[in-house]
Amino acid sequence: MSDSGEKKHAATPKKLKDQRKKGQVAQSQDIGKLLVLTTLSEIALFTAETSMQRFQQLMVMPMSRMGQPFVRALEEVLMESLMVFFSFALLMAGLAITVKLISGWMQFGFLFAPESLKLDFNRLNPLNQVKQMFSAKSVMNLLMGLAKALLLGVILYVVIGPSLGALINLATSDLQSYILALIILFRYLLHACLGLLLVLALIDMALQKHFFAKSMRMTQVEVIKEYKDMEGDPHVKGQRRALAQQLAQEEPKVKLPKLEESDMLVVNPTHYAVALYYRPGKTPLPLLVDKGTDADARKLIDRAKAADVPVIQCVWLARMLYEKKLGANIPRETLQAVAFIYRTLRELDDEAKRETLELPELERR
Repeated sequence: MSDSGEKKHAATPKKLKDQRKKGQVAQSQDIGKLLVLTTLSEIALFTAETSMQRFQQLMVMPMSRMGQPFVRALEEVLMESLMVFFSFALLMAGLAITVKLISGWMQFGFLFAPESLKLDFNRLNPLNQVKQMFSAKSVMNLLMGLAKALLLGVILYVVIGPSLGALINLATSDLQSYILALIILFRYLLHACLGLLLVLALIDMALQKHFFAKSMRMTQVEVIKEYKDMEGDPHVKGQRRALAQQLAQEEPKVKLPKLEESDMLVVNPTHYAVALYYRPGKTPLPLLVDKGTDADARKLIDRAKAADVPVIQCVWLARMLYEKKLGANIPRETLQAVAFIYRTLRELDDEAKRETLELPELERR
């Protein structure tokens, strides 16, 4: 009984699907943050020169309005400043939201989980919060954070240290040259940090998938319960299977079609002949519409060839089908073989169907 309470079974597809509806999927927050940071920083660097020109225009704008009334000049300067600020802010916010959505789609596909918006009081339980603080996942996240801070500090020291002298010498140059030098240094530093963060993000993604799979594990009791919920109780399922088998053996009360309307004639090779007829939506299973032995079987073969009804040679199948009464469904044991014949006939052209077909694959399927 102790083993039945241990969560050692991997999560079933149904449980993963149910958890997905609640918004619980394996994901790394670092991947999304890294993509957002990369996009925004590259856009900022790409538009740095243009942004600097706009900033310079804003700085000299009050001086160019000295001859205007104060209130009017103030309104123009404020409006221009707000337009520049909001255009840049809206662009960055739109890009951040778009990239964040793309990062989620890359990790777990499209996800719409309104159930995750419902209030869950278990999240407010202080005991659960304490357990999460000391869980293996929290400890690993803490170690990853410390490693990230340490490595970023090393990169800052390695990149900025040798450049400090050059920056001090540039202090005597013009402002534009100094700013361009800072942009070059920032770009180099940014790419070094992004490379490190990419490696750490991939490690974090692997760890998050591991911890998510571990948290989704199920006990043997949960697996059995889920199986019963999906398939029904095994006893009830057995009764349904027996009922379906009984229905398959019953003789349908329909007028039997003629041999010329049948789909195939199964022979052995001249001693037994059985004609089968199947129409989706009308007959649940293929029906025996005609049969014969010896001389009658040879007559059925001649009639079938004259009507372009495919003749299939299979000794054991013809004998087994012949044992059923006319109008009966084919027996359960022959379902796989008959289905294989139907699939084969759909792939053959009319010329091939006129010949007696011998299918080696049918040997006691």
